[in-house]
Amino acid sequence: MKALILAAGQGTRLGNLTINKPKGMVDFFDKSIIEHQINLYTSLGITDIAIVRGYKKEEISFPNIRYYDNESYMNTNMIESLMCARDFFDDDIILSYSDIIFTKKCLSKLLENPNDIAITVDNKWKEYWILRYGKTTIDIENLKIKNDEITEIGQSIANSNNIEYRYVGLNKFTKKGTSELKKVYDIRKKDGKKWPSSNKSFLQGYMTDILQEMINMNISIKPSYISNNWLEVDTPNDLKIAKELYSSKQSIFYRENE
Repeated sequence: MKALILAAGQGTRLGNLTINKPKGMVDFFDKSIIEHQINLYTSLGITDIAIVRGYKKEEISFPNIRYYDNESYMNTNMIESLMCARDFFDDDIILSYSDIIFTKKCLSKLLENPNDIAITVDNKWKEYWILRYGKTTIDIENLKIKNDEITEIGQSIANSNNIEYRYVGLNKFTKKGTSELKKVYDIRKKDGKKWPSSNKSFLQGYMTDILQEMINMNISIKPSYISNNWLEVDTPNDLKIAKELYSSKQSIFYRENE
């Protein structure tokens, strides 16, 4: 098992915190967010770890880590950063966004998932959104599951009433799963200028765009269910709330998975 951390973005919504470093290097209790992830991976025996860098790449430097650089990070998005590391896809892989903190229980549950492609989804996300935004109508996207299969993911929507799950940004692909991922990417690169599910340009595709395209091609994507157990740092207020939740062992961050 390997781990790949996507860390090419700047994180402009964090303001002054990312003037001189990428968002994954923002300090979180005397360690960067990325270092928290590396420590958690190694604690579970995952030592072959790679990071995709872009913005202020020189600020991301850890011993015994492989690096891939997206030199076009200013003009591309998540999928292109991912594909900078496609040579790394020769084993089962955990893929994580660099702006999330997650528990060992959350990661362990994903590692135990036997499916070729498993996506961590939070079934208690609305509680966290209330803490972050005071409501559940900001930064929302669809995620639908039917018969334990993800059927829709990642498109922006106006109403969260029927959205039971939230995409986290922590995924698992077996070697077969990454083979399917590369195949779909190559098909879309050859055939189209936009991602059909979101109408984004090919170079600006999000991870959820390629996941939806895989679903559309009848590739099975399974959920790995959690109840909270994760934090996202997108804004200074997110960082403040994340530190408060991380500090309290009674908070929703430490909730037992249901």
